[in-house]
Amino acid sequence: MINIIGHVYFDARRTMDVSGGGNGIANVPVVLQNIQTTARLTVYTSNAGKYIFHNVPEGEYRIVEAYGEPAVQSPGDFNNAVPGPVPEAALPPISYAPSPPTGAAHLDSVSPSTIYVTAGSSNLDDQDFFNGPAAYIERTTCFEAEACERSVCRSFDISVPVTITPLAIPDTPEIRCSCEIEVSPGHSPCENESDDNNFKFTITQKIYVDIPIKFGAEVCYDETCAVESGECDD
Repeated sequence: MINIIGHVYFDARRTMDVSGGGNGIANVPVVLQNIQTTARLTVYTSNAGKYIFHNVPEGEYRIVEAYGEPAVQSPGDFNNAVPGPVPEAALPPISYAPSPPTGAAHLDSVSPSTIYVTAGSSNLDDQDFFNGPAAYIERTTCFEAEACERSVCRSFDISVPVTITPLAIPDTPEIRCSCEIEVSPGHSPCENESDDNNFKFTITQKIYVDIPIKFGAEVCYDETCAVESGECDD
């Protein structure tokens, strides 16, 4: 069993440097959770911002700064840990910070608000969280914030390979005859004979062949094909 020890610091200069003596933040809930078993215990930081967990077995753990979680006073005995959900990281309000600079309205994380550690045979010290001052400014692009409208236009160039194949598809032909028959007189086949019984004539009748043809194109893009076509009856 080992001890895990750390602090929650107010880092006014946002440098993560506490060599000159950092300002701890009191009464901030800190959760220690075994990743494999989900067993967890939450303690409040002391007036100096310090937290301590005793009797921590070997294993993989997460340490989370979790404002709003119910907690016990530090030091905490991990023998009292119970399974629970993964804690959600959250920082306290600026009112928890000692002597925040003028204009600071919030605290935000200078260091990660979740720390992952491996408990072995030696104590783990200096598992620290650093919270810095921040001022969040809401801005609008309009002069009257109560009736603000914004129009955003974006254009995109999209290239898609397209293959177009012309089509001409003949259908079954139909043959029909004209009702008009023409008879044309001709010369006698016997050129050297003058026989009134010999004569030549030509019979003419028109035959129509109708071939329906579909004209169109096959358009393929992105392995998808579509056929657009029309018919010509003449």
